[in-house]
Amino acid sequence: MPKVSVILPFLNAANTLDIAIRSVLRQSFTDYEMILVNNKSQDESPAIAEKYCRKDSRLKLVSENKSGIVPALLTGFSHCSGKYIARMDADDLCAPERLKLQTDFLDNNPEFGLVSSQVRLFPASTSNMGLWRYVKWQNEIVNHEDMLVKCFVESPVVHPSIVFRKEVAEKYGYVNEGDFPEDYELFLRWLDKGVLFHKINKVLFHWRDSAGRLTRTDKRYRQEAFFKVKMDYLVRFLQRNNPSHPEIYVWGAGKYARKRRQLLEKKGIVIKAAFEVDPAKVDNRHIFHYSEIPERGNIFIVSLVSNKGAGDKIKEYLNFIGYEEGKDFILAG
Repeated sequence: MPKVSVILPFLNAANTLDIAIRSVLRQSFTDYEMILVNNKSQDESPAIAEKYCRKDSRLKLVSENKSGIVPALLTGFSHCSGKYIARMDADDLCAPERLKLQTDFLDNNPEFGLVSSQVRLFPASTSNMGLWRYVKWQNEIVNHEDMLVKCFVESPVVHPSIVFRKEVAEKYGYVNEGDFPEDYELFLRWLDKGVLFHKINKVLFHWRDSAGRLTRTDKRYRQEAFFKVKMDYLVRFLQRNNPSHPEIYVWGAGKYARKRRQLLEKKGIVIKAAFEVDPAKVDNRHIFHYSEIPERGNIFIVSLVSNKGAGDKIKEYLNFIGYEEGKDFILAG
């Protein structure tokens, strides 16, 4: 029985599948199997996968005839026999020491359920600034405590860079299908259940930014889809960490913040007032200028602002007046 099972789903990936498979075959760690999941490909990628399966008995080719990443991942998972499960996509690349360093971490830290790594985005010529900013942000979040308090901003790890214990998925479930980003929901669910995450402070994964990437093309990855899926988990976080639950204060009074505020209120959260930077939005009844935020210890603030760079500025100001992230405020824009 191999120690690690690598799940690699593919759909019409003839242009990149060969190099993706070879990046796994070049691993310094060799005790693995690779489950190649053909998800209704109409090009030469199944033939490419079959070629490698004939050469190396560690590779297995299976098919999933229901379209979509979730059915493909579930089929791949059902064929895994390893203690650890590694993810890989058909257009990405692994550094040669990826599996060794990630499995070594899980071996030496049995309390942790998932380990990812820093990633590098490529090719530079086609990558958009929004994705570059996300990669930079998530590369800076390496310990569990930071991932736990920052997970309501964005996914704290890049999905295909992870290795996790199979028993975690068996206990808490693997990917779910719905009108939401399946990987983000998975990470929120596992963090909510107390699964410890870690990120190796080294680039072990090369993440390709292509025109067909789901984060670009699928409506499940739009900003509001991210916010909707995190609502239940945010409410449970507030139940555990807000001494004044269900009462909170929010930062942000713009159009999108108002929509998100309504979602929170539908979940039973009582919003006492909002703080705002723009003086034109201040009414001194329900919306106050941010300079009116009281001393630490009296309120809990949830930031609903998602403007580029706004979260960093809000965090900087709240830290400046003594507020602590995760204990006195949370960023959820």
